[in-house]
Parts: sequence; C-alpha cells; structure tokens
Amino acid sequence: MDVYMEEADEQILIMEEKMLLLEQGNCDSETIQSLFRAAHTLKGSSAAMGFDRIKNVTHEMESLLDLIRNKQLNVEPELVELLIDSLDIIRSLKEDLYSGTSETSDREIVARITHFRNYVSPPASSAAGTAEAADKNDQDIMPQLPISLDEQYRCLEARDQGKASLEVVISLEPDCLMKAARASIIYHRIADLAEIVRMSPQLERGAPEQNEQVFQELQFLIIADIQADELQRKLASLVEVAEVRIQTLYIDEPEEAAAASAKETGNDVSPSVEPPVTADIVAPHQAPAQEKKKTRSIRVDVDRLEHLMNLVGELLIDQVGIKQAGQLLNQRYRGDETCSKLAGQNDHLGRVIHELQEQVMKIRMLPAEQLFSRLPRIVRDLSKQLGKDVDLQLIGGETEMDRTVIEEITDPLIHLLRNGVDHGIESEAERVQKGKPPKGTLTIQASHEGNQVVIRVMDDGNGIDPERIRQSAVKKQIISEEAAAKLSDREAIQLIFKPGFSMAAVVSDISGRGVGMDIVRDHIEKLNGVIDIQSEVGKGTEFRIRLPLTLAIISGLQIKVNGTSFVLPMSNVLGIIRMKPEEIGYIRKQPVINLRGEFLPVASMQEVLGWDNPAKERAYQQVVIVGLAEKRIALLVDELHGNADIVVKSIGKYAGKIKCVTGATIMGDGRIALIFDISSLF
Repeated sequence: MDVYMEEADEQILIMEEKMLLLEQGNCDSETIQSLFRAAHTLKGSSAAMGFDRIKNVTHEMESLLDLIRNKQLNVEPELVELLIDSLDIIRSLKEDLYSGTSETSDREIVARITHFRNYVSPPASSAAGTAEAADKNDQDIMPQLPISLDEQYRCLEARDQGKASLEVVISLEPDCLMKAARASIIYHRIADLAEIVRMSPQLERGAPEQNEQVFQELQFLIIADIQADELQRKLASLVEVAEVRIQTLYIDEPEEAAAASAKETGNDVSPSVEPPVTADIVAPHQAPAQEKKKTRSIRVDVDRLEHLMNLVGELLIDQVGIKQAGQLLNQRYRGDETCSKLAGQNDHLGRVIHELQEQVMKIRMLPAEQLFSRLPRIVRDLSKQLGKDVDLQLIGGETEMDRTVIEEITDPLIHLLRNGVDHGIESEAERVQKGKPPKGTLTIQASHEGNQVVIRVMDDGNGIDPERIRQSAVKKQIISEEAAAKLSDREAIQLIFKPGFSMAAVVSDISGRGVGMDIVRDHIEKLNGVIDIQSEVGKGTEFRIRLPLTLAIISGLQIKVNGTSFVLPMSNVLGIIRMKPEEIGYIRKQPVINLRGEFLPVASMQEVLGWDNPAKERAYQQVVIVGLAEKRIALLVDELHGNADIVVKSIGKYAGKIKCVTGATIMGDGRIALIFDISSLF
C-alpha cells in the first residue's frame, strides 16, 4: 500500500505538470506520450491493487489521451479542463484510500468523459478514418497481457535501442479448421519480422489433443523496428486471418519494490507468464536473454533516515568528548606515546564521522523541484479565479534542500504565491494602461549561498506602497499615527508582518482576514531562517527567504555567559572583535560601537537574559557581531570557545517556549548548551 501511494503521488504530479503544459499550448508528442505513460502506469498499479474506481477514471482518461495521440482529437481548453477535473477526482479517490472512506464519486466524471468522447467531433483531417482507428485503438476491446518484470526490462532495453514494444492481437476466421497449425505459421511469420517476447496461448510440442478453440485469438508481445501499419498490412494478408489489432506499449521503469512487497503478502502484482516453449515445429532457437539492468536506487522509509541521523549526531557528541578527554590526558601525561596514539586515532575517527555526517546529510537532501511541483497548479487555479493572466517561472529546481526544510517551508511559500497573484499582479487592463505586458510574471528562484538556501519570490506587479501600509496600520490600530509618521519606507513595509495586518479591501477566501504574513515569518524563524522584502511601487516586489541547509546539525559558535554555555548559529555570526570597555559610546543613552564608520547598537547577553549578576571588569570585552536580514547588533559575551558542528536537540513540550532559546545541544563534556535564538534578540 505504501509503495502504491508513493507511486500514485509521483504519477499524479507528472500528469498535472503535463496537463498544465497542454493548457499553455505545448502539445508536442513527447508531452502527450509522457502524460499517456503516467496514466497507463497509474491505471495498471491501481488495477493490480484492486482499486477499481481509480482504475476506471484513469482508463477513461487514457482513452481520451489515445485519441489525442492518434490525432483524432484536438487539444482544446475544454478538453484540458476535463482532464484536470479528472485528475482532481483521482487525487480525491486516493485521499479516500488514506482515510478509509468513500466520499468521492467517480460516476459523474466518467460520464463526462464518455459524453465528450462520443459527441465531440474529431479533426477534419482524420474524420474519414475515425471509425477504423477507434476500433483499432479502443482500450475496452483490446485485451492486455500482464507483463512480468523480465519482460518489462526487455522492453526498456528495446526502447533504448530505438525499437518499439507492440502488443499484437490476431483473430482467426471462425471456420478455420486447423487453428493450432495456422497459429504456428503465424508465429513463424511474425518471428521473421520482429522479436517475439511472448505468445499467448502457447503452442505445446507433441500435443495433438490440445483444444483447437483456444487458438481462435492469438496475443503476441513483440519488439520491432518495423512500422505498426506496415506490420498490420503484412499480417492481415495471411490466409485465414480475420482481424489484426496492434497497440504500442509504453513502459516506465519497473517497480521492483512493488513486486517484492506483493510477493511478501502472497499477491504477485506482475504474474510471470512462461515464454513460448522452443520446439522444432514451433519456434526457432532463441539466444539467451540479456542480463537485466540492475536498479540504482531504493526507497527508504523516512523514519529510518531520521534514526540514522540521530545516531550520527550521538557519534559526533561522543567524538568531541573523546577529544576533550584526550587533551586532558595529554596535559597530565605529556609526551606519553599512548596519548599521542590516542590523539591520532581520535583525529581519524573525527574524519570518518565527519564524512559519514556529510553522506547522511546528502541522503536527506531533496531537489527544490519537490517543493516547486505543487505551485503551477495553485497559480493556474488562482489566475482563473481572479481573472488574471499569470506566467509562473520556476528557477533552480535542482537546488538541494533538507527534506524537513522542504516540508516546513511549503505552506509559507504557497501563501506568498497567493499574495503575489492576489495583491501583486494587476489585472490585464491595468497592466496595459501602465505600459506593461498583459501577462504578469511571478518568479520563484532557489539557490545556494554559502551554507544557506535562498528562495526568492518575485512579481512584476504593483509593488508595496509604504504610505498605504502606514494608513492601513493606523486604521487597524496596529500602531499610532505618530509612530507611523516616524517610520522609514523600509520599516513601514515591515509592518505587513504584524498580526492582524491586511491590505485587502474585501474579505475573501484568498485574503483579507489579517492572518498570513505574520504566520509566514513565524514559520521561517522557527527554521532559523529570515525573510526580507524589497519593493518598488509600480515595478514589483521581491521576498527573499534565507534558510539553513539542514536543521539537524548546524555550525555554531560556543560562548559562555556567567558560566553558562550557549551556542550562536554561525549563519547569524558576522564577525568577532575584542575591544576596550571605554570604546563603547552612547547615543540617546543607548550603548553603541563604531565599527568601520557604522554605529551598531550594543546588547549584553546578561541583560537580554534578564540576569542581575554584574559583568566582571575586564581589560578587553569580547564582542560578537550578529545579523538578521539587514540588521546588525553587537553582542557582549563573557567567553568564546570556538565554533563546532552542533547537533540540534528539541527541548520538548515540557519546558514550553523559552525566550531567546530555539533548541539545545549536548557538549563534549556531557553538559547541555542552549542554542540562542537570534531573531528574538532583535
């Protein structure tokens, strides 16, 4: 069931992507073939699992796609809409399987497809041959052979060689007297033209009592480089052949996992059918089958990866502990050969653990494509709902991100996308009036910058007007009129992240309730990320999200305040300086430092944490410069202990939400160090 669900999700995403391409006018043969293959694969796996309702809908979709593929239907907006509606029903039926309910009905959509297929006229160029082609390609009439894994591999090899996999069905004349002999002649004729992978029913050597009636209809799975219409013409010319039907098979990579799972439960979804027996009077000697391709990937349960990551984290903690113990022993027994050997072994262990950590991290990584796959459909539906023409451009789909980051950032990204279509992109008339192209552009770009992932959401719409933001914030009593007047344009734009803020004049199911952008920022900050806005009135808006590559192990700066250990995420650490206490000045009674001509506010860790213990007098003060988006703060700390890879541990629900703390880690000496939350500091 799990394997089926994973495969169904993959095929549904492929189908959705190709349908949107059809809607945009990309009706090339490769798009249609990919769509047909995905529908065919989903239909086959659904039939094998016994999910008849999904099988029925995909079967009807497949019949439409076959008509498109054979140039018997034009790709019109009405047809694409019908295909998309069918896919929505399939998705709902799949969700019903998850929940164990049967709320979704497939009858209406099947009836719509049947009505469309029966009453929509084919293209004029193929009208003459429609009836004949429909008979030849009708999936309801054409019987389908179950295909074993070995046969799937052989068909895939043939595809790589530029050959076609064909299913041939030959019906003999009813009054044919020696059907077995006629079947043998047909077998040899086909063998002269193509490679026969399998024949059904099989011809058995020396079995005169074999029932002649079973050979009334012959099925062949063949591999050929001859055109299907030419093959059909040659076979139809044979004596006592009543009808020849040929269908091209489109086979994706075999799901070995599905077959293995089915065998474990005693239900083999791909029953292996014996190949034709080689006999002197039946088939010529065939060369041994080529060794099948070996799969290069496997499916692994996510929980196993999480457990593996936790184990690597524990190894990392222990290795740091061993290193510290070795340093203490070396100080006590300086020059001892055993201590030197221990240090060497620990260095090697550290390198191995570091490499293991990197490999496990790579296993957790997924391309941003996984994040992008849901977005085109959302933009398409919103555009139609709002009557806007929007072009979505996705850049950097190959950028790798941690699986957890992808899961957590999906909802915030969708919200930004909805805002971009609703508030950002103008109507077609407005855009033309402003001298812009009628179609708006929404761009999402993912890239790596250092040890961070940067996601940019850009539109070429209205932009954000700081003055309107101020007026709306005052009207909703988020800030006072006096405070709003003192804000710079950049600070005014940041008000959209305040709870309850909204620019929508009318409340709708898309926007206007004042719930959204504050949630977006909270989500991103929980991921130790930051979001920044750049906007220009009349030209567009850009949201820039910076996220850590992974949430499991981060690079952190170890510090101490009043003897208590803390960790600052290195992604927020911009520099470390040492300065004399008298170098700290004051502006409006607020402490500041002058760093290369820029005045930065100063915050003491003790004051931030609410500790009353006075800081010790020192000749020099340790200062860490931390940053969040465009903001900078100089943070005073007591001690610095270098940076290291930190295994992030959850504090748990028992302690609740702690101010200025985002998590914890275990140090090499076994003590707990809290991970400081830079966003709450600002």
